[in-house]
Amino acid sequence: MIVECAIGNVANDLERMSDFHLEEDKKPDRHKIAGFISKWVAKERPIQLRDNIDNISQVDVSRRLYWANADLAVKVFQIFLRKEVPFEVALNLRYWFAFRDERGETLALIAYCCEEMSK
Repeated sequence: MIVECAIGNVANDLERMSDFHLEEDKKPDRHKIAGFISKWVAKERPIQLRDNIDNISQVDVSRRLYWANADLAVKVFQIFLRKEVPFEVALNLRYWFAFRDERGETLALIAYCCEEMSK
């Protein structure tokens, strides 16, 4: 259910962005797709645990989930790029995905810059 919600939000977000910023026949490029999908993965936090977990403190579970979802968002971001995300950038993305609400357009620009830095 959470993944479906994230996918729906990505589709709506990309459609609005495309209607406003792109020419009629143009589709979003891989950088925009990387930015918008990773944004919504981070925002919806699709990795969840059941409430009845034994022998794990709630604080430890919350901490692990923050980083698990942030790491997933970084992986999703990376999937759409032709070059590897530099390590330092990946660390910053991980932090942003865990604790910030970044715009898809900003993340798309970062995706583009990651590829350019790797040339």
